Amino acid sequence: MELAVTGAVAEKPADPPTASSAEVGEDNPYDLADVRSAASAGESTAVVVPPPVQNVQVCPTCSVSVSRDAVVCTRCGYNFKTRKRMGTQIKGPGPDGKDVAVVAGKVVLSMVAGGVAAVLCAVAWLVVIHLTGFEIGYMAVGVGLATGGAMRLVNPNGGTVSGLAGAGFAFLSMALVKGVLCLGAAMLGLGLLKVFGPYDFLWVALAISSAWRLAKG
Repeated sequence: MELAVTGAVAEKPADPPTASSAEVGEDNPYDLADVRSAASAGESTAVVVPPPVQNVQVCPTCSVSVSRDAVVCTRCGYNFKTRKRMGTQIKGPGPDGKDVAVVAGKVVLSMVAGGVAAVLCAVAWLVVIHLTGFEIGYMAVGVGLATGGAMRLVNPNGGTVSGLAGAGFAFLSMALVKGVLCLGAAMLGLGLLKVFGPYDFLWVALAISSAWRLAKG
């Protein structure tokens, strides 16, 4: 009697996956020796490779990706160290760092003051001419001092622009006086030689120079 021997043929387990040195590095929490020991014991291992670290950071204010080393977001001004959004303020070129708007406002106000002073000086000069009958040339110096002084009072810092404006207002005041005198001479039938004299250029130069020096500072 023959006996039939039957038996199950055991299949050889598949070789466990191995991790190469490229997949396991210093940043991987699994050591290469642990992987090899697990593989020799017949255990199935899976090596988890962490994703590469991105060298960017996202701005929490405007959601723009910037470099991780950046301190301030170039789009919205968010400061990653202070965690505050920085405002933009334009500073003046001077050493005191004054706001440009403040400086510009003083320049405009000084020009208004210079223009008002020029008109008042012209009216005062015409009143003196009407009362005395003489055109006192030395009053031109007073015109320059008044226009330049008014501008200097409003804008003590002065500057080239203020100096040019002061000189212009002084010339305007002189021109107003001469213009009114020319109109009166024409109405009376007098010639222009009665209005203009040889020293008029000197008076104008004195008015312009004094206004320039005071307004410029």
